[in-house]
Amino acid sequence: MFNLESRKSMKKTWSMILKVIIAVAGAIAGVIGVQAATM
Repeated sequence: MFNLESRKSMKKTWSMILKVIIAVAGAIAGVIGVQAATM
């Protein structure tokens, strides 16, 4: 029962969520990398 507009906005929302997840994962990996390097 989706019309095209809501499907488009869903796709936009998901791409934004994915970008946020990738950014958070990158930040966590960076922190872990720094801690591993200093240990």
